[in-house]
Amino acid sequence: MQEKWKRGLNKRAYNVLSVPQALMPQMFEYINTIEPSLEYVDTTSEKITTLDGLAVFTNLTGLSAEFNNLKSLNALPTSLQMLSLHHNDLTSLDIISTLTNLTFLNVACNKLSSLNYPLSVKVLNCSDNPLQKLEGMSCVESLSISRTLVTELKIENAKLTALDCSQCTFSSLEIKCDNLTTLVANGVEFFVDKTTRKSVNFALQKVGTEHLCPQKLAFDFPLVLHTSQLVSLKMSLCRKEVIEKFLSQIHSLQHIELEFCNLYMCPDDLFKYKELRTIDLKNNPLSVIPIQLTTLTNMVTLNFSNCPIIDHPSFKPLVNLKSLGLSFESGRVKTGFEEKRPRNCKIEISLFGCCDKIIDGLFLGNYPNALNKTFLKECGITHILSVAPYQPMYPGVFTYKVVNVMDNTTENIAAVFDECFDFIEKGMEAGGVLVHCFAGVSRSATIVIAFLMKKNRWSLKKATNFVRNCRPIIAPNPAFQQQLEVFGKSIPSFSCILV
Repeated sequence: MQEKWKRGLNKRAYNVLSVPQALMPQMFEYINTIEPSLEYVDTTSEKITTLDGLAVFTNLTGLSAEFNNLKSLNALPTSLQMLSLHHNDLTSLDIISTLTNLTFLNVACNKLSSLNYPLSVKVLNCSDNPLQKLEGMSCVESLSISRTLVTELKIENAKLTALDCSQCTFSSLEIKCDNLTTLVANGVEFFVDKTTRKSVNFALQKVGTEHLCPQKLAFDFPLVLHTSQLVSLKMSLCRKEVIEKFLSQIHSLQHIELEFCNLYMCPDDLFKYKELRTIDLKNNPLSVIPIQLTTLTNMVTLNFSNCPIIDHPSFKPLVNLKSLGLSFESGRVKTGFEEKRPRNCKIEISLFGCCDKIIDGLFLGNYPNALNKTFLKECGITHILSVAPYQPMYPGVFTYKVVNVMDNTTENIAAVFDECFDFIEKGMEAGGVLVHCFAGVSRSATIVIAFLMKKNRWSLKKATNFVRNCRPIIAPNPAFQQQLEVFGKSIPSFSCILV
């Protein structure tokens, strides 16, 4: 016991290292006798299901118990000020309402359908939970509810400075926070009507394919924003109509990020923010940078990386510009743009590059490859399969299919194999198909490997080696690799039967 205690001790903090769960109460009791002033305990990644015995520490101010298998919590010291419990299996946390000294609470990635927390909490992260309602937000200063089931959100809080409501779908959203400086609303969407709530699938925990079907979604968004001090806005993976609705109610901004929004033009409302210092529009099908942008003379950073820009004005009027991101098709780098930049501006150039041919008619690549329209046409590609929540860039030129798959260890990518195989077959028959995700390493590689396994009745090893020979960087994540192994067992191998 003494050795385990010494190994974890560090200036009134204790890091539980490989202590059996059954011995933890005894360990905590022992620690309390020799270090009653202990202030912090860390049980991260110990795979524990319960956490008992902590109530003996009357001076404990911090507890980290992330990445465990906690299903519930018993008595905790009322002295706690910081409590981090993200990535567990908690379904209830009623006990924390008694922690009146608590100021920081992180319960992201659990199974909480309700949450009662003390008014003392200033920083609250309850993302990735099946929460449908959240109350008592009058004193919170930083709040994250991303990827929850909260559909009606009304916040009137003069103390709130940062809000993250990413990838939520609202029936109504009302934010009246005069001191809010940072708003993150990536992938935010609105219901057409209340009955549409049935279509929300919490298990997705990401932007849905509904984003590709604007006709199914409302354009009269129930949105109210009173945010006079807003400085930073992030709305990546949002539809143009949603962005425009937000911008119409925001009157001042210094930083804005609109990545993967399928924008063919800069939103007109951008040009009204004369204090803008950063515009990040990377990964959009923008081809022209408007001259109005040069009126924003406070601009410090412009990012158009992975945008197929064919025309842009002189950036010299932007005397404060320090960084400019541009992309060009491989082998088609334009000249002359250096003379259009301010003297002290650094230009960061990236190339769309080319995808890798796997077999005749089948190509594997990354997201920037899908923007290289000239190369795609030269390869005879007619169909594009996106194994990620990215909207079609050239819907009038190519035939698209988007499957909503995230690159993590909980995703069931095998569930979309058959629909992907059908699309690939049709694309190959029509001329050629590009399969891509963001990096062309894990998700899209998994689909291509599985396709070859089924098409050719190859083993997982043979299909993987074949694809890796064409694209050396492939590396399906461990969960996808395991699903490929299971999939391989369902494929009959060639055999010769003598009659």
